[in-house]
Amino acid sequence: MPRLLVRFSATKNLLHNLAQGDTTIGRNDDCTLVLPNLSVSRDHARITTTPESAVIQDLQSQNGILVNGKQVGEHRLKNGDEVQIGKFSLVFLDDRETFYNGRVIQYMPAYTPDALPPHMADSRAEGTMAFNVSALRKMQESTHAQDNARIILMSDPNRFWYPQVKGITFGNAGMVKVDAWFAFGVVAAVTWEGGKHILSQKAFWVPIACNGKSGTRIPLVHGAKFSIGSTRFRYEIPALSHDLD
Repeated sequence: MPRLLVRFSATKNLLHNLAQGDTTIGRNDDCTLVLPNLSVSRDHARITTTPESAVIQDLQSQNGILVNGKQVGEHRLKNGDEVQIGKFSLVFLDDRETFYNGRVIQYMPAYTPDALPPHMADSRAEGTMAFNVSALRKMQESTHAQDNARIILMSDPNRFWYPQVKGITFGNAGMVKVDAWFAFGVVAAVTWEGGKHILSQKAFWVPIACNGKSGTRIPLVHGAKFSIGSTRFRYEIPALSHDLD
């Protein structure tokens, strides 16, 4: 059956199975998929699933819905589509998909409202917090970068890693080995800070540089080429698809 990956801020990916028929989405407790946050209307959207398709429809919500960065009233979902509903990002996966960013989908934990940090969940307030399309798009782009940015080994583009929110360490004791003198321990790291991935030097004797400039803390942007010792990498954020029906 098709599924949704549910993401909120820095929480891990959680899985919601889409049964045949209507799935209502909102912060009301009687919705099929409850997203208990003031950025979500009480009855925000509906996904109608059949053996042939899954169609999402905005239910005249306060903030609307974005699919791959564009506001839509109704959209036939395709595998990998990213839907922004308030502060939540939902990734649609069809019933043929078994992996997402190298992870086996069936082993991901199931979504429940209780999985959210307590201070982020509030379904009882009367009003909905308003966001304009630009703010929603920025939230979607940030979540997309968290989950989909890749670090690619330039000498072998078939080797790459997803830093995501947990980050990646480099060095003989790190997740990724590098060529450098005395690269014992962890000599560098890429972590998520302030809405972007940051390359940080962890050992002063192993230099880091990005696009030809050295530093100790370097924000990474799409296309950046950086080195740790003599090992070179490229940082990439795949574009959100804008091919909407």
